[in-house]
Amino acid sequence: MYKKIPLVLCFLSTLLLTSCGLWKETSNFNYESVPSNPKYKIEITNDLGEQYIVEYEQYNGFPNKRMKIKIFESEKLIITYWSEFNDNYIPNEILYLFTENNCEYYFVANAVNDFVVLFGNEIFESHGNQLFINVDYSEIKSTSDYLTLSQKIRDNIDKELLIDKFKTCNYDDSDIIKLYDLSDSD
Repeated sequence: MYKKIPLVLCFLSTLLLTSCGLWKETSNFNYESVPSNPKYKIEITNDLGEQYIVEYEQYNGFPNKRMKIKIFESEKLIITYWSEFNDNYIPNEILYLFTENNCEYYFVANAVNDFVVLFGNEIFESHGNQLFINVDYSEIKSTSDYLTLSQKIRDNIDKELLIDKFKTCNYDDSDIIKLYDLSDSD
């Protein structure tokens, strides 16, 4: 009878681990595996006539809920990224900035952040394909990505044209202009 106790304990512990999601094959840590709601879509058209579709979906994962966001221009997927599940993180402003070396640069904003996203064959050195620009540059340890992006913006779009694009769309241009003016001496 005592010989069966380890076998029963092993069975019960396996059952417990799989039911709690702690066993690697059944873990809820992989957000991709546990969508909890249908996909939602919103259309964003800025005042320059650019049309975008934002698709988002909530995922239940351990330790918290996340949201997968995709931004499309027509049928072309521009970016996919993960965010905290909160309506404030759903993009509400999108604006095409410029194209360089087959890579498109877009300004994206939500209620919390402003950022620049890349669609193409380039990535930021330490930030992947998105770079938050509503930051205090004096507090950033490595500004190389910001300096590179600042130079690319200056090389590809005139400051007055950039300001005009943002004003036409009724978007706040303070973060993008702060980035535009960023230099090594700052």
